[in-house]
Amino acid sequence: MDPKIAERISTKMLSYIENYSVLAIKKDNRYKNGGKLVSKIYAHHAACFAKAYKDVHELSNYSDSLITLKSIRLRGTVYIDPDATSVSSYNNFVSLEPEQVVEYMDQLVELFSENNLSYKLIKTKYDKLDALHVIVKAENINAYYIKWILAYIRYMTESPCSWALREAFTLRKELPELKDFPLLSILIFIWSTVGSYHALSLNAGAYIYAPLTFPTLKECIYKPFRNTWGVDRWFYMYFPNKQTLEKWPATCANKICDSLECQRFRHFPYVRKYVCMDQIPEKMIEYYKKMFDTVKDKIK
Repeated sequence: MDPKIAERISTKMLSYIENYSVLAIKKDNRYKNGGKLVSKIYAHHAACFAKAYKDVHELSNYSDSLITLKSIRLRGTVYIDPDATSVSSYNNFVSLEPEQVVEYMDQLVELFSENNLSYKLIKTKYDKLDALHVIVKAENINAYYIKWILAYIRYMTESPCSWALREAFTLRKELPELKDFPLLSILIFIWSTVGSYHALSLNAGAYIYAPLTFPTLKECIYKPFRNTWGVDRWFYMYFPNKQTLEKWPATCANKICDSLECQRFRHFPYVRKYVCMDQIPEKMIEYYKKMFDTVKDKIK
């Protein structure tokens, strides 16, 4: 990233902003084209995906039953202008490079290949800022995955997840053992050193989460689960972990990166000096290696 752009980025005091839409069709031969529209949502400047969650839960009458939809179309409009953070104070900025966005979304296609998932990226203007429409379509898919896919998009836009995801690209180069793992798996592995936040409240704490290989992660997508689960619960159930008896990973990472009382992905010096420049402090790389060695026997 250009250092001048990095200097325009803010990581604190940001407002949660989600601009998205959902169209979901359930198979029903009584209707034209064999389907009934069961969810139609347009949200502008929402704090989260509450409307989408509500619709998913209502489809099953708030039970754990899974509902298969004929098709879905999801749109997330995200900002690619750093002024979205520093001027508008929006916590919805894509910190990835364009080619990284494509790779990240290509991996989503691979994970949901059985559902004919596809996506489009369309540059646009939103709130007078440079933005990107991320449009995802899929067929014969459980309604639950409306929540899952919206969260997947969110991880590349909402701080501190977005910065952890950018670090995942860098860590993959620095730690050869991770080069063949999906980016989502590397993100969850890194998240062991972060802790609970708005977009990803996965209980890291004293646990190190092992990354899952592509085949295993894809297999987990089609394993039994409950409609009422949050996405964090899904990760907790399927990503193996190991408890650490020494200092918690987040505590160690903050000390190593000298991020004081703040998590490093919300700390200006770390984000601007390292994450934006695609670098990781040598001592942090060593700690990541130690973490990997701790959970490598759990990797599937």
